Amino acid sequence: MLRCVILLLSCCTSLNLLAESRQSVYWLYSEMPPAHISHGEHVNTGYADLAMQLLIDALPQYNHVRVLANYKRSLIEIKANDNVCHAALLRSEEREEFVAFSMPAYIVSSNKLFAQPSHKSLMTNYLSPNGKVDLARLLASETFVLGVSSGAMYGGGIDEALNLPSSQDNLIFRTAIDHYSGLSGMLERSMRLDGFLGLAVENRFFQKPNSAINSNSVSYSIEGADDFLVGYIGCSKSAFGMQLIDEINHVLTVERAGKIKDYYQSWLLEEDRPAHQMLVEQLFDKN
Repeated sequence: MLRCVILLLSCCTSLNLLAESRQSVYWLYSEMPPAHISHGEHVNTGYADLAMQLLIDALPQYNHVRVLANYKRSLIEIKANDNVCHAALLRSEEREEFVAFSMPAYIVSSNKLFAQPSHKSLMTNYLSPNGKVDLARLLASETFVLGVSSGAMYGGGIDEALNLPSSQDNLIFRTAIDHYSGLSGMLERSMRLDGFLGLAVENRFFQKPNSAINSNSVSYSIEGADDFLVGYIGCSKSAFGMQLIDEINHVLTVERAGKIKDYYQSWLLEEDRPAHQMLVEQLFDKN
């Protein structure tokens, strides 16, 4: 009997040592439905949630830990540590200095400007002939205050306008872990904002009848903005982080045009899916 107990204790100790010996990977993410959904009816079913879980399941040799954080903190942690990843990042030269990026993982719609219907007459003064808003000119006018998420990127044509010196006094940076929902709530409550940036798919998520936020804001396409955005998995630019990206790329090669694409398309309107499918086939065949 004693011998059995000793054997059992020995096995348990071995299993604990094995678990402790596994390298930990910290996955940071923000509340930004329908990419990441941290609470409510659809918790953990966002397209980036499911992609992240797919990667976690494919890499069982590591101990995976999820951490809810805003973009600014996520980037700080990626830079300061050697084992931190984020499942939904845009790529830039600045970020490439400390982030190891995967191959393209997602293709998503571009960001739009959302404003109160009462600002319609104001907005017409800053629309191009094609009906898109000239964001740089709007912000330079000092008549419009725009809400953005601290540390976030919004894509080509938009980030350039946000970084102009003439734009700085007319930006409010939200540091909370929510993105669209927090900024939309500020706009609805008239908390110093005239508008904010977000994705059409985010707006559609919060238009559902059971949503806590039911924004009546009007969306505007932005002049010079990318037609679509390419999302990446990003990890610490360390030896371990680079190893992780190599392993992640093996998974993406198989799944990005399959399951991961399906995760995103499940949140699109039926009529928008063929155009997205065409983009996926065009981009992922080349990269």
